[in-house]
Order: sequence, then C-alpha cells, then structure tokens
Amino acid sequence: MSQSCLQLVGWYHSHPHCQPDPSLKDIDCQMSYQLKMKGSGTTYHPCLGFIVSAFDIRPSKNDAVFQAFWAMPPPEQYPDGYGIPMKMKYSVYQNTSLSEELLAEIKKMTDFYRDAPDRVIFLEKWINNKPFIEKLKSSLSTKLPSDQIERGTFLDYVQELLLPKKGTI
Repeated sequence: MSQSCLQLVGWYHSHPHCQPDPSLKDIDCQMSYQLKMKGSGTTYHPCLGFIVSAFDIRPSKNDAVFQAFWAMPPPEQYPDGYGIPMKMKYSVYQNTSLSEELLAEIKKMTDFYRDAPDRVIFLEKWINNKPFIEKLKSSLSTKLPSDQIERGTFLDYVQELLLPKKGTI
C-alpha cells in the first residue's frame, strides 16, 4: 500500500442475506479498529466500517447495498457499554478502467477463498431461478467503468474465476 501511496482507512465485511445494519459484534470490531488506527499525537487516521449486503433477497434489488459507519464510544457513565453506530454518507467515484494490479488481486482473492466452507456456490439458484453468478454480474455491471461493461471482458473474467472448471466439481 505504501509503495502505491495508499493509506488504510477502514475495513468491510458482508451480511450476505440481510440488510447492512451493524450488529453488536460489528460495533465492537469497529471500536477496536478505530482505537488501533487512531494515530498518535496530532495525527489522526480515520477508520470507516463498510457493510455490504450482496444478496438482498428482495427481487427488486439486483445491486449490492452498502452502508458506511463509524462508532461513537459509549458514554462515560457506561464505560463497558457498546459504542453507538453512526451512519455515514459517502460518494462513489468510478475509475475510468481497472488496473492489471487490481485484476491480479481479484484472482488471488478468488483462489484463496475457492474452497472456503462458507463460500457461495455461484451455479446454485438465488431467487426466481436466477443463478448467483447472474445476480453478481448484474450487481457488478452498475459499478464498473463503462468501457469494461461494453466489452464484457471483466464480467466474463469474473465468471471464469468463480465457476468451477470443466471436469471439476
């Protein structure tokens, strides 16, 4: 990250089948990350939490739903209490294209999680007989740079990474 002049500003996780509201565990994790990343002295490093609800079961929702939040520490009179999740507004700016470095990282990530016990089986049906892979592709298509949607190469690349190779289970 430092070689690319980037700085860590947060973390994300998913709520695959429910809305992206922070749970008590999410709030605890967010408080912990905020404390670890706060910086020292006069420097401040923000820490944002993002929750992604990728497979909202409402048929009208093809896109993944995102929520950004941070946690306000518990009041002084309740030091062992939970932090209070604070919803944040954010803007999305699309890159003009996806870099080869990003494509390589996506491949590494899919290879790493390929055999995870809680992975999504992308050929299984999601809702209305629509396979998970089609749900994912329709969600990604609204977030990709337009030049990569028109050619379809990125969505084809994602499908190739996620579906089992012919002759394998």
